[in-house]
Amino acid sequence: MGIKSITKTYEIQIAKSSHKCSSNSRHLINKGDRRLSIREGRSSKTYCLECADKILNTGVAHLLKTLESIKKTSTSSQEGSDSLL
Repeated sequence: MGIKSITKTYEIQIAKSSHKCSSNSRHLINKGDRRLSIREGRSSKTYCLECADKILNTGVAHLLKTLESIKKTSTSSQEGSDSLL
C-alpha cells in the first residue's frame, strides 16, 4: 500500500483562452498567462498567479503547523515512556 497524499491534484498551466480567476472575478487570466489549476472532483478551478501565491502559502503554513503539532505530540509521548523505564 502506498503512502497517501493529503494534497489535491494541482498544476501550473498556460491558459488557452481568457477567463476570470476562480477566487477573485476581478482578476483576469489572459490567453497565454500561467495559472494554477486545482482538480476538485471531476472538474478543475483555475486561479491567477496572485491568488495562487496566497493559496499555496496558506496551504504550506497549515501543513507546517500540523507537522509541528505532530512533532510536539510524538516528543511528549516519548518523554512520558522514558520516565516509565
